[in-house]
Amino acid sequence: MDMIIILLALGLLMFAAYRGFSVILFAPICALFAVLLTDPSFVLPFFSNIFMEKMVGFIKLYFPVFLLGAE
Repeated sequence: MDMIIILLALGLLMFAAYRGFSVILFAPICALFAVLLTDPSFVLPFFSNIFMEKMVGFIKLYFPVFLLGAE
């Protein structure tokens, strides 16, 4: 069942990207959707511990790319 939920969230993200919506905006929404369907009690710890730490690490690593790529 969990694999179906993950594939559904990934499909929703792919659909949003195909329709031209921002993946940066829809990735946390799809992740929240997947966590909410698997175990609703893990929503807050997921965003405060796992997702935000990984997102900050990604932004710190690629900050020069973001800075130099801005128009």
